[in-house]
Amino acid sequence: MVKWPACTVITVNWNGKQHLADCLPSVLALDYPKKLLEVIVVDNASTDGSVDFLRKSFPSVRVVETGANLGFAGGNNAGVKHAKGEIIALINSDARADPGWLKALVEPLVSGSKKLVATSCLSTGWDGTGVDAPVPVSILGVATGYPVGLKKAEDYLERRPVLLPAGNGCAIRKKAFVDAGGFDDDFFMYLEDVDLGWRFWLMGYEILHIPEARIWHKGTGSRKEAMSRLYAIAERNALFVLIKNLEDETLARLLPAALWVKIQRFLSYANVDIESYKFGKPRDPRQSISVNSEAFTPIVGAVQALELIEKMFAKRAKIQKMRKRSDKEIFKLFDRPFDFQSFDKGSIKLQHSMLSAMGWDIRPLQATPEELRGLHDIIDKQNRELRGVLRKYEEQEQRHNAEVKRLLEWSEPRIPVLSHAYRRALPHLRRAKSAVKRVVRR
Repeated sequence: MVKWPACTVITVNWNGKQHLADCLPSVLALDYPKKLLEVIVVDNASTDGSVDFLRKSFPSVRVVETGANLGFAGGNNAGVKHAKGEIIALINSDARADPGWLKALVEPLVSGSKKLVATSCLSTGWDGTGVDAPVPVSILGVATGYPVGLKKAEDYLERRPVLLPAGNGCAIRKKAFVDAGGFDDDFFMYLEDVDLGWRFWLMGYEILHIPEARIWHKGTGSRKEAMSRLYAIAERNALFVLIKNLEDETLARLLPAALWVKIQRFLSYANVDIESYKFGKPRDPRQSISVNSEAFTPIVGAVQALELIEKMFAKRAKIQKMRKRSDKEIFKLFDRPFDFQSFDKGSIKLQHSMLSAMGWDIRPLQATPEELRGLHDIIDKQNRELRGVLRKYEEQEQRHNAEVKRLLEWSEPRIPVLSHAYRRALPHLRRAKSAVKRVVRR
Protein backbone atom coordinates (compact mmCIF):
# COMPACT_ATOMS: atom_id res chain seq x y z
CA MET A 1 0.00 0.00 0.00
CA VAL A 2 1.36 3.40 -1.01
CA LYS A 3 2.02 5.88 1.79
CA TRP A 4 1.06 9.11 0.04
CA PRO A 5 3.18 12.17 0.88
CA ALA A 6 1.93 15.72 1.33
CA CYS A 7 1.65 17.34 -2.09
CA THR A 8 1.23 20.92 -3.27
CA VAL A 9 -0.30 21.59 -6.69
CA ILE A 10 0.81 24.95 -8.13
CA THR A 11 -0.58 26.86 -11.08
CA VAL A 12 0.59 30.28 -12.24
CA ASN A 13 -1.95 32.82 -13.45
CA TRP A 14 -1.70 36.11 -15.28
CA ASN A 15 -5.03 37.51 -16.48
CA GLY A 16 -6.32 34.00 -17.11
CA LYS A 17 -9.50 34.01 -15.03
CA GLN A 18 -11.46 32.26 -17.78
CA HIS A 19 -8.97 29.36 -17.77
CA LEU A 20 -9.02 28.92 -13.99
CA ALA A 21 -12.74 28.14 -14.18
CA ASP A 22 -11.82 25.00 -16.15
CA CYS A 23 -8.53 24.11 -14.46
CA LEU A 24 -9.27 24.35 -10.73
CA PRO A 25 -12.40 22.15 -10.60
CA SER A 26 -10.32 19.32 -12.10
CA VAL A 27 -7.55 19.90 -9.55
CA LEU A 28 -9.95 19.97 -6.60
CA ALA A 29 -11.54 16.75 -7.89
CA LEU A 30 -8.23 14.85 -7.94
CA ASP A 31 -8.23 11.35 -6.50
CA TYR A 32 -5.70 12.22 -3.79
CA PRO A 33 -6.08 12.31 0.02
CA LYS A 34 -7.58 15.74 0.72
CA LYS A 35 -5.71 16.15 4.00
CA LEU A 36 -2.43 15.77 2.14
CA LEU A 37 -3.31 18.06 -0.77
CA GLU A 38 -2.58 21.78 -0.93
CA VAL A 39 -3.55 23.89 -3.97
CA ILE A 40 -1.78 27.18 -4.67
CA VAL A 41 -2.51 29.70 -7.40
CA VAL A 42 0.31 32.19 -7.91
CA ASP A 43 -1.13 35.39 -9.34
CA ASN A 44 1.32 37.52 -11.33
CA ALA A 45 -0.38 40.89 -10.76
CA SER A 46 -3.47 40.14 -12.86
CA THR A 47 -5.79 43.01 -13.75
CA ASP A 48 -8.79 40.94 -14.88
CA GLY A 49 -10.24 40.33 -11.41
CA SER A 50 -8.62 36.90 -11.05
CA VAL A 51 -7.82 37.28 -7.34
CA ASP A 52 -11.35 38.29 -6.35
CA PHE A 53 -12.72 35.48 -8.53
CA LEU A 54 -10.44 32.93 -6.83
CA ARG A 55 -11.32 34.00 -3.30
CA LYS A 56 -15.03 33.99 -4.05
CA SER A 57 -15.27 30.85 -6.22
CA PHE A 58 -12.46 28.70 -4.77
CA PRO A 59 -12.04 29.60 -1.07
CA SER A 60 -10.04 26.43 -0.35
CA VAL A 61 -7.33 27.47 -2.83
CA ARG A 62 -4.39 29.39 -1.42
CA VAL A 63 -3.64 32.54 -3.43
CA VAL A 64 -0.08 33.88 -3.54
CA GLU A 65 0.11 37.40 -4.97
CA THR A 66 3.52 38.33 -6.38
CA GLY A 67 2.75 42.00 -7.00
CA ALA A 68 4.46 41.84 -10.41
CA ASN A 69 4.51 39.64 -13.49
CA LEU A 70 7.33 37.18 -12.74
CA GLY A 71 6.53 34.96 -15.70
CA PHE A 72 6.08 31.20 -15.56
CA ALA A 73 9.55 30.60 -14.10
CA GLY A 74 9.46 33.21 -11.34
CA GLY A 75 5.81 32.53 -10.57
CA ASN A 76 6.40 28.83 -9.95
CA ASN A 77 9.49 29.60 -7.87
CA ALA A 78 7.34 31.88 -5.71
CA GLY A 79 4.78 29.10 -5.35
CA VAL A 80 7.41 26.57 -4.29
CA LYS A 81 8.63 28.95 -1.54
CA HIS A 82 5.11 28.91 -0.04
CA ALA A 83 4.46 25.21 -0.64
CA LYS A 84 4.09 22.92 2.37
CA GLY A 85 4.15 19.66 0.42
CA GLU A 86 7.06 17.26 0.10
CA ILE A 87 6.12 16.90 -3.57
CA ILE A 88 5.25 19.83 -5.80
CA ALA A 89 3.04 19.30 -8.84
CA LEU A 90 2.81 21.90 -11.58
CA ILE A 91 -0.11 22.34 -13.95
CA ASN A 92 -0.78 25.10 -16.46
CA SER A 93 -3.75 27.33 -15.77
CA ASP A 94 -5.17 26.48 -19.21
CA ALA A 95 -5.11 22.73 -18.61
CA ARG A 96 -7.44 20.25 -16.95
CA ALA A 97 -6.30 17.09 -15.18
CA ASP A 98 -7.60 13.54 -15.17
CA PRO A 99 -8.72 12.53 -11.63
CA GLY A 100 -5.83 10.05 -11.43
CA TRP A 101 -3.19 12.50 -12.75
CA LEU A 102 -1.54 13.32 -9.42
CA LYS A 103 -1.46 9.80 -7.98
CA ALA A 104 0.04 8.51 -11.22
CA LEU A 105 2.83 11.10 -10.99
CA VAL A 106 3.53 10.70 -7.27
CA GLU A 107 3.49 6.90 -6.97
CA PRO A 108 6.83 6.33 -8.81
CA LEU A 109 8.47 9.05 -6.68
CA VAL A 110 7.39 7.18 -3.55
CA SER A 111 8.15 3.61 -4.63
CA GLY A 112 11.01 4.17 -7.11
CA SER A 113 14.70 4.98 -6.88
CA LYS A 114 15.88 8.02 -4.94
CA LYS A 115 17.56 9.15 -8.16
CA LEU A 116 14.08 9.63 -9.65
CA VAL A 117 13.29 13.26 -8.78
CA ALA A 118 10.55 14.13 -11.27
CA THR A 119 7.74 12.59 -13.29
CA SER A 120 6.04 14.03 -16.35
CA CYS A 121 2.56 13.76 -17.79
CA LEU A 122 1.05 12.73 -21.11
CA SER A 123 -0.47 15.96 -22.41
CA THR A 124 -2.68 16.36 -25.47
CA GLY A 125 -4.67 19.22 -26.91
CA TRP A 126 -7.94 20.28 -25.28
CA ASP A 127 -9.87 18.01 -27.63
CA GLY A 128 -7.50 15.07 -27.13
CA THR A 129 -5.64 15.46 -30.42
CA GLY A 130 -1.94 16.10 -30.86
CA VAL A 131 0.78 15.67 -28.23
CA ASP A 132 2.12 18.47 -25.99
CA ALA A 133 4.19 16.21 -23.76
CA PRO A 134 6.52 14.32 -23.83
CA VAL A 135 8.38 17.24 -25.41
CA PRO A 136 10.92 16.55 -28.19
CA VAL A 137 14.05 18.68 -27.83
CA SER A 138 16.83 19.38 -30.32
CA ILE A 139 20.52 19.51 -29.40
CA LEU A 140 20.27 23.27 -29.91
CA GLY A 141 18.10 23.56 -26.79
CA VAL A 142 14.80 24.08 -28.59
CA ALA A 143 11.62 22.29 -27.57
CA THR A 144 10.52 21.63 -31.12
CA GLY A 145 7.12 20.01 -30.68
CA TYR A 146 5.43 17.99 -33.40
CA PRO A 147 3.42 19.22 -36.38
CA VAL A 148 -0.27 18.60 -35.75
CA GLY A 149 -1.18 15.07 -36.76
CA LEU A 150 2.31 13.56 -36.73
CA LYS A 151 2.08 12.03 -33.25
CA LYS A 152 -0.82 10.71 -31.18
CA ALA A 153 -1.25 9.91 -27.49
CA GLU A 154 -1.21 6.21 -28.41
CA ASP A 155 2.46 6.61 -29.37
CA TYR A 156 3.42 7.31 -25.74
CA LEU A 157 1.71 4.64 -23.66
CA GLU A 158 4.90 3.21 -22.13
CA ARG A 159 6.87 4.60 -19.21
CA ARG A 160 10.33 5.75 -20.25
CA PRO A 161 13.05 8.24 -19.23
CA VAL A 162 12.58 11.76 -20.64
CA LEU A 163 14.80 14.83 -20.65
CA LEU A 164 12.46 17.16 -18.82
CA PRO A 165 9.47 17.36 -16.51
CA ALA A 166 6.97 19.14 -18.79
CA GLY A 167 5.99 22.37 -17.05
CA ASN A 168 2.34 22.02 -18.07
CA GLY A 169 1.85 18.94 -15.85
CA CYS A 170 4.61 17.35 -13.75
CA ALA A 171 5.59 16.36 -10.21
CA ILE A 172 8.98 17.09 -8.60
CA ARG A 173 10.53 16.37 -5.23
CA LYS A 174 10.60 19.78 -3.55
CA LYS A 175 14.06 19.26 -2.03
CA ALA A 176 15.55 18.32 -5.40
CA PHE A 177 13.90 21.35 -7.03
CA VAL A 178 15.39 23.69 -4.43
CA ASP A 179 18.82 22.01 -4.43
CA ALA A 180 19.01 22.35 -8.22
CA GLY A 181 18.17 26.04 -8.02
CA GLY A 182 14.60 25.77 -9.27
CA PHE A 183 13.55 27.42 -12.50
CA ASP A 184 15.84 30.15 -13.80
CA ASP A 185 14.02 33.45 -13.16
CA ASP A 186 15.88 35.06 -16.06
CA PHE A 187 14.07 32.76 -18.52
CA PHE A 188 10.74 34.38 -17.54
CA MET A 189 8.85 31.87 -19.71
CA TYR A 190 9.61 29.15 -22.27
CA LEU A 191 12.25 26.38 -22.00
CA GLU A 192 12.69 26.81 -18.25
CA ASP A 193 11.55 23.20 -17.89
CA VAL A 194 14.09 22.06 -20.53
CA ASP A 195 16.81 23.88 -18.59
CA LEU A 196 15.77 22.34 -15.25
CA GLY A 197 15.41 18.82 -16.68
CA TRP A 198 18.80 18.99 -18.39
CA ARG A 199 20.29 20.16 -15.09
CA PHE A 200 18.68 17.28 -13.18
CA TRP A 201 20.19 14.69 -15.54
CA LEU A 202 23.55 16.48 -15.45
CA MET A 203 23.48 16.21 -11.64
CA GLY A 204 22.87 12.43 -11.81
CA TYR A 205 19.11 12.42 -11.29
CA GLU A 206 16.38 10.84 -13.45
CA ILE A 207 12.99 11.87 -14.87
CA LEU A 208 10.24 9.50 -15.99
CA HIS A 209 7.35 9.86 -18.45
CA ILE A 210 4.09 8.55 -16.92
CA PRO A 211 1.42 7.89 -19.59
CA GLU A 212 -1.28 7.28 -16.97
CA ALA A 213 -0.92 10.91 -15.84
CA ARG A 214 -3.20 12.58 -18.40
CA ILE A 215 -3.91 16.26 -18.88
CA TRP A 216 -5.63 18.21 -21.66
CA HIS A 217 -4.04 21.52 -22.57
CA LYS A 218 -5.51 24.49 -24.44
CA GLY A 219 -2.08 25.87 -25.25
CA THR A 220 -3.10 29.54 -25.10
CA GLY A 221 -2.79 30.21 -21.39
CA SER A 222 -2.04 33.74 -20.23
CA ARG A 223 -0.22 34.82 -23.39
CA LYS A 224 -1.35 38.38 -24.08
CA GLU A 225 1.79 39.76 -25.69
CA ALA A 226 2.59 40.04 -29.39
CA MET A 227 3.77 36.70 -30.72
CA SER A 228 7.02 38.24 -31.97
CA ARG A 229 7.98 39.05 -28.34
CA LEU A 230 7.21 35.52 -27.20
CA TYR A 231 9.16 33.97 -30.08
CA ALA A 232 12.15 36.21 -29.29
CA ILE A 233 12.15 35.02 -25.66
CA ALA A 234 12.12 31.39 -26.81
CA GLU A 235 15.01 32.03 -29.22
CA ARG A 236 17.00 33.72 -26.46
CA ASN A 237 16.31 31.03 -23.87
CA ALA A 238 17.43 28.24 -26.23
CA LEU A 239 20.89 29.81 -26.21
CA PHE A 240 20.79 30.09 -22.40
CA VAL A 241 20.01 26.35 -22.16
CA LEU A 242 23.14 25.50 -24.19
CA ILE A 243 25.42 27.95 -22.40
CA LYS A 244 24.46 26.67 -18.97
CA ASN A 245 24.33 22.93 -19.51
CA LEU A 246 26.78 21.76 -22.19
CA GLU A 247 30.32 20.56 -21.57
CA ASP A 248 33.11 22.88 -22.77
CA GLU A 249 33.96 20.93 -25.91
CA THR A 250 30.33 20.44 -26.91
CA LEU A 251 29.49 24.09 -26.30
CA ALA A 252 32.38 25.18 -28.52
CA ARG A 253 30.89 23.10 -31.36
CA LEU A 254 27.20 23.75 -30.82
CA LEU A 255 27.00 27.44 -29.93
CA PRO A 256 28.24 28.58 -33.38
CA ALA A 257 25.86 26.06 -34.97
CA ALA A 258 22.97 27.49 -32.95
CA LEU A 259 23.76 31.01 -34.12
CA TRP A 260 24.15 29.92 -37.76
CA VAL A 261 20.80 28.14 -37.64
CA LYS A 262 19.15 31.31 -36.28
CA ILE A 263 20.55 33.31 -39.20
CA GLN A 264 19.38 30.65 -41.65
CA ARG A 265 15.94 30.54 -40.05
CA PHE A 266 15.62 34.34 -40.23
CA LEU A 267 16.38 34.25 -43.97
CA SER A 268 13.85 31.44 -44.40
CA TYR A 269 11.12 33.26 -42.41
CA ALA A 270 11.81 36.46 -44.36
CA ASN A 271 11.60 34.62 -47.70
CA VAL A 272 15.00 35.93 -48.70
CA ASP A 273 16.18 34.41 -51.98
CA ILE A 274 19.77 33.46 -51.14
CA GLU A 275 20.43 32.43 -54.74
CA SER A 276 19.80 36.00 -55.93
CA TYR A 277 22.96 37.11 -54.11
CA LYS A 278 25.14 34.92 -56.31
CA PHE A 279 26.76 36.31 -59.46
CA GLY A 280 25.01 35.50 -62.70
CA LYS A 281 21.54 35.13 -61.18
CA PRO A 282 18.66 37.04 -62.82
CA ARG A 283 17.03 38.51 -59.71
CA ASP A 284 18.54 41.67 -58.25
CA PRO A 285 19.11 41.24 -54.47
CA ARG A 286 18.54 44.99 -54.06
CA GLN A 287 14.84 44.52 -54.71
CA SER A 288 12.76 45.38 -51.64
CA ILE A 289 10.83 42.65 -49.81
CA SER A 290 8.05 42.80 -47.23
CA VAL A 291 9.03 41.13 -43.94
CA ASN A 292 6.78 40.29 -40.98
CA SER A 293 8.19 41.33 -37.58
CA GLU A 294 8.11 37.69 -36.43
CA ALA A 295 10.78 36.86 -39.03
CA PHE A 296 13.33 38.86 -37.05
CA THR A 297 12.81 36.91 -33.80
CA PRO A 298 15.79 34.50 -34.22
CA ILE A 299 18.14 37.47 -34.61
CA VAL A 300 16.45 39.54 -31.88
CA GLY A 301 16.62 36.59 -29.48
CA ALA A 302 20.34 36.14 -30.13
CA VAL A 303 20.99 39.83 -29.46
CA GLN A 304 18.85 39.76 -26.31
CA ALA A 305 20.96 36.84 -25.06
CA LEU A 306 24.01 39.10 -25.11
CA GLU A 307 22.43 41.31 -22.46
CA LEU A 308 22.67 38.48 -19.89
CA ILE A 309 25.62 36.56 -21.32
CA GLU A 310 27.99 37.22 -18.39
CA LYS A 311 25.32 36.22 -15.89
CA MET A 312 24.64 32.97 -17.77
CA PHE A 313 28.31 32.01 -17.86
CA ALA A 314 28.51 32.63 -14.10
CA LYS A 315 25.56 30.25 -13.64
CA ARG A 316 27.26 27.81 -15.99
CA ALA A 317 30.36 27.68 -13.78
CA LYS A 318 28.26 26.61 -10.78
CA ILE A 319 26.25 24.03 -12.75
CA GLN A 320 29.29 22.37 -14.33
CA LYS A 321 30.74 21.72 -10.86
CA MET A 322 27.69 19.52 -10.17
CA ARG A 323 28.15 17.38 -13.31
CA LYS A 324 27.85 13.61 -12.91
CA ARG A 325 26.80 12.70 -16.47
CA SER A 326 28.38 13.46 -19.82
CA ASP A 327 26.65 15.17 -22.72
CA LYS A 328 26.89 11.91 -24.65
CA GLU A 329 24.78 10.14 -22.02
CA ILE A 330 22.23 12.95 -21.88
CA PHE A 331 21.87 13.24 -25.66
CA LYS A 332 20.36 9.73 -25.70
CA LEU A 333 17.22 11.29 -24.18
CA PHE A 334 16.61 13.62 -27.13
CA ASP A 335 13.68 12.47 -29.30
CA ARG A 336 14.45 14.70 -32.29
CA PRO A 337 18.02 15.95 -31.75
CA PHE A 338 18.47 17.44 -35.23
CA ASP A 339 15.01 18.92 -35.71
CA PHE A 340 15.58 22.65 -36.07
CA GLN A 341 11.99 23.64 -36.93
CA SER A 342 12.76 24.11 -40.62
CA PHE A 343 10.98 21.55 -42.78
CA ASP A 344 11.78 22.69 -46.31
CA LYS A 345 14.36 20.52 -48.07
CA GLY A 346 16.80 23.40 -48.64
CA SER A 347 16.95 24.30 -44.95
CA ILE A 348 17.37 20.69 -43.87
CA LYS A 349 20.21 20.18 -46.36
CA LEU A 350 22.03 23.31 -45.14
CA GLN A 351 21.67 22.33 -41.49
CA HIS A 352 22.84 18.77 -42.05
CA SER A 353 25.84 19.98 -44.08
CA MET A 354 26.79 22.35 -41.27
CA LEU A 355 26.55 19.68 -38.58
CA SER A 356 28.46 17.13 -40.64
CA ALA A 357 31.23 19.67 -41.21
CA MET A 358 31.44 20.18 -37.44
CA GLY A 359 31.95 16.46 -36.85
CA TRP A 360 28.43 15.32 -35.97
CA ASP A 361 27.38 11.95 -37.35
CA ILE A 362 23.74 12.69 -38.10
CA ARG A 363 22.89 9.55 -40.07
CA PRO A 364 21.69 7.37 -37.18
CA LEU A 365 19.55 10.21 -35.82
CA GLN A 366 17.84 11.44 -38.97
CA ALA A 367 14.13 10.94 -39.43
CA THR A 368 13.09 7.74 -41.14
CA PRO A 369 11.83 7.96 -44.75
CA GLU A 370 8.34 7.03 -43.50
CA GLU A 371 8.39 9.82 -40.92
CA LEU A 372 9.61 12.37 -43.46
CA ARG A 373 6.93 11.32 -45.94
CA GLY A 374 4.30 11.59 -43.21
CA LEU A 375 5.62 14.99 -42.20
CA HIS A 376 5.66 16.33 -45.74
CA ASP A 377 2.13 14.97 -46.33
CA ILE A 378 0.91 16.83 -43.24
CA ILE A 379 2.64 20.05 -44.25
CA ASP A 380 1.27 19.80 -47.81
CA LYS A 381 -2.23 19.27 -46.43
CA GLN A 382 -1.89 22.26 -44.09
CA ASN A 383 -0.58 24.40 -46.95
CA ARG A 384 -3.53 23.39 -49.14
CA GLU A 385 -5.94 24.27 -46.34
CA LEU A 386 -4.23 27.64 -45.81
CA ARG A 387 -4.36 28.39 -49.52
CA GLY A 388 -8.08 27.54 -49.50
CA VAL A 389 -8.70 29.90 -46.57
CA LEU A 390 -6.69 32.61 -48.32
CA ARG A 391 -8.69 32.21 -51.52
CA LYS A 392 -11.98 32.50 -49.60
CA TYR A 393 -10.68 35.60 -47.82
CA GLU A 394 -9.63 37.18 -51.12
CA GLU A 395 -13.05 36.40 -52.66
CA GLN A 396 -14.81 37.94 -49.65
CA GLU A 397 -12.58 40.99 -49.87
CA GLN A 398 -13.35 41.37 -53.59
CA ARG A 399 -17.11 41.12 -52.91
CA HIS A 400 -16.80 43.64 -50.08
CA ASN A 401 -14.87 46.06 -52.28
CA ALA A 402 -17.47 45.71 -55.02
CA GLU A 403 -20.29 46.46 -52.54
CA VAL A 404 -18.44 49.52 -51.24
CA LYS A 405 -17.89 50.73 -54.81
CA ARG A 406 -21.60 50.30 -55.66
CA LEU A 407 -22.60 52.12 -52.46
CA LEU A 408 -20.29 55.03 -53.26
CA GLU A 409 -21.54 55.22 -56.84
CA TRP A 410 -25.14 55.32 -55.56
CA SER A 411 -24.56 57.80 -52.72
CA GLU A 412 -22.28 60.41 -54.32
CA PRO A 413 -24.92 62.02 -56.60
CA ARG A 414 -27.52 61.84 -53.83
CA ILE A 415 -25.44 63.45 -51.06
CA PRO A 416 -26.55 67.05 -51.88
CA VAL A 417 -30.22 65.97 -51.92
CA LEU A 418 -29.91 64.02 -48.68
CA SER A 419 -28.05 66.89 -47.04
CA HIS A 420 -30.74 69.40 -48.03
CA ALA A 421 -33.48 67.09 -46.75
CA TYR A 422 -31.65 66.68 -43.41
CA ARG A 423 -31.32 70.47 -42.98
CA ARG A 424 -35.04 70.92 -43.62
CA ALA A 425 -35.97 68.15 -41.17
CA LEU A 426 -33.61 69.26 -38.37
CA PRO A 427 -35.88 71.96 -36.85
CA HIS A 428 -38.77 69.48 -36.73
CA LEU A 429 -36.55 66.91 -35.01
CA ARG A 430 -35.48 69.47 -32.40
CA ARG A 431 -39.08 70.45 -31.67
CA ALA A 432 -40.05 66.78 -31.32
CA LYS A 433 -37.14 66.20 -28.92
CA SER A 434 -38.23 69.16 -26.76
CA ALA A 435 -41.79 67.86 -26.69
CA VAL A 436 -40.62 64.44 -25.52
CA LYS A 437 -38.57 66.04 -22.72
CA ARG A 438 -41.60 68.00 -21.52
CA VAL A 439 -43.71 64.86 -21.42
CA VAL A 440 -41.00 62.99 -19.48
CA ARG A 441 -40.67 65.80 -16.90
CA ARG A 442 -44.43 65.69 -16.30
